This record gives sequence, structure tokens and C-alpha cells, in this order.
Amino acid sequence: MIPLIVIGAIALVPVLLALIFRVHALFVFVSVCVGYFLQFALSDDVDLALAAIVKGSNSVVVARLVLLALPIVLTILLLRKSAGKSALIQIAPLVLTGCFVAVIALPLLPPGMEQSIYNTHYGGNIKGAQDLVLAAAVVSNLLLMWALFKTSHEKGKHH
Repeated sequence: MIPLIVIGAIALVPVLLALIFRVHALFVFVSVCVGYFLQFALSDDVDLALAAIVKGSNSVVVARLVLLALPIVLTILLLRKSAGKSALIQIAPLVLTGCFVAVIALPLLPPGMEQSIYNTHYGGNIKGAQDLVLAAAVVSNLLLMWALFKTSHEKGKHH
């Protein structure tokens, strides 16, 4: 039960913070993508640097999670009150973005915890639905972007 609470917390914390600080869902989604690519691109270099400085197996896990979370945290802190009046239609994309964070953070957890999550009934479903979660988060944020940001030509203004 504890592993599912951990993965639930990983998914809900960015969503709740974005709702509390009223951060636009698109900004949160982009910061998750940036964090993922930072972690993907820099993790080997950070792992090597940490291995030379810190002796311990958890330092690599922490460093990778920090690379993922840092853009998200900075976005939430720096872009407060950016949700505007359209905050209600941003809830579904924001929840799907939180699920996306959980899916990409899961392989970054310590191997024992990752495996204990995958061994649960719901963890197996999470593993099988990774592609679906990714697609749903991307599509929902694209739909939100297309709905909220229209060009002046589409609004009926003519120059």
C-alpha cells in the first residue's frame, strides 16, 4: 500500500501546487517535459559527478528526481497566478500532467520501490498504460492550447 501512496503523491503534488498557486496547466506541462529531457540528457553526467563526490546509492536517485522536479518547482514558484479566468477548463489537462509526472518518475525511483509498485495490481496497470497516459496528457494540453490561444484572425479582427 505504501508504494501506491508514493506514486499517488508524486502525481498529486504538482497538481495541487499548480491549483493552489493558480499556475496555467500548459506551463506546468512544458516544465514537466523540460524536466524529463533534462533528466534524460544530463543524468549520466550528474551520476558520474556524484559518484566522484558522494558515496552512496541513493544520491543518484535523488539527483535524477531533482533534475525532473526542478523545472516544475521553478515554474510553479515563478508563474503564480498565470491560470487566469480559464482555470476550470485546465483541471483535466493538469490532472493528466500529474499522471504523466508519476509515469516518468516511476523508473527514477530506487529499484526496490519501483518493483514493489509494479508488483501491485494497480502498479501493473500503470506500467501497461504508460503510453496511454503520455498520449492523453499531450492531447489534452494541445486541445487546451488550441482552445485558449486563438490568433486575432480567428477572433474576427481584420487588419
